Amino acid sequence: MKSLLEIEEAIARLPATARRQLVLDIPALCPGEFPADGWDAILNNTTQRPALSTLLDQLDAEHATSSKNFASSLRCRVEELADLKPGWDGETAKPINIPVMTDVVEYLRHWVQLANPFHEPFLAPTFDGSVQIEWHDEQRSLEMEAVDSGWAVIGGLTGRDAKRQYFEGECERGDFDQLDKFYKWFVGRELTWPSR
Repeated sequence: MKSLLEIEEAIARLPATARRQLVLDIPALCPGEFPADGWDAILNNTTQRPALSTLLDQLDAEHATSSKNFASSLRCRVEELADLKPGWDGETAKPINIPVMTDVVEYLRHWVQLANPFHEPFLAPTFDGSVQIEWHDEQRSLEMEAVDSGWAVIGGLTGRDAKRQYFEGECERGDFDQLDKFYKWFVGRELTWPSR
């Protein structure tokens, strides 16, 4: 098996017509990775996604009144993650999927407007090109990872007996109400883990 870099170099050396044919054939070569109608489903997706830099500018403006430091540090982290190259882990990690990062920034904008106070999350890249949003304090933790079906969510709670309990949840990418419930659970406004 050749390394990804060797495969990319071999593809780059193909004549333009062969590269175009390869692009057309990829859905058939990798049926599990593509929707049933291949590139058409991807190309015909009409979902509007604002440019990442525009969203970051809006985040800066919306949060500047309460903490300039937050907007600056968060913006730097988002830009750092968006600039990750293939193999950023020294092995085979994928770069961050920009539409996923755009969704992350949109949700952070939503939470900045809604939450009072807003706790700055830690943003972590995943090896498959996604992003995980994490909040941690002494008693609770909340980790939300962007996955194909939406968000996979894990909450952790340290009880009075010092034992750690874990909870799982999920929701669709645009389900702001459920995401808000998970966040409210983290900050202690919801006493029980949000479930459907």
